[in-house]
Amino acid sequence: MTDANMQIIKQTHPNHTAFWKELKPIYQQFEQTHKLRDIQVDVQGAYQML
Repeated sequence: MTDANMQIIKQTHPNHTAFWKELKPIYQQFEQTHKLRDIQVDVQGAYQML
């Protein structure tokens, strides 16, 4: 997720901004390594890389 795409989401779907901010580091890690790390969802529903 690029900064430009984040701006588009903020403008067009402001209620999804927090979700994409949460996923952005996971996406960036994947773009760098081309490997998907294990991910878990905590009790509050937040995504986390393991």
